[in-house]
Amino acid sequence: MTVRRLRLAVVGLGGISQSIHLPLLNRRWDLFKIVALADLSASRTNDIAARYGVPARFRYRTVGELVAARNQGKFELDGVILATTGSHGPEVRQLPLCDCGVISVLCCG
Repeated sequence: MTVRRLRLAVVGLGGISQSIHLPLLNRRWDLFKIVALADLSASRTNDIAARYGVPARFRYRTVGELVAARNQGKFELDGVILATTGSHGPEVRQLPLCDCGVISVLCCG
């Protein structure tokens, strides 16, 4: 039986993502594929993307940019780990992620 890897984006590349989320996703490469990254810091995004093999065309500064690229068919996405400050608040429901057909938005922030 072939298991399809879940295609995930990580938004917010701070300490928690760097020390927990990304290493665990990478360790379970058989289950997960990191397809896109987003962070306000372009240099942080580039450094981390290089470490985890995310091509330059899938590196974003904002959630809006990531969602626009996904909606334009630049990549397919099954879920997002939203690891930004305040990601537990009710405003998360108003993010464009919730309207773009992404199956799961996991919040940690």
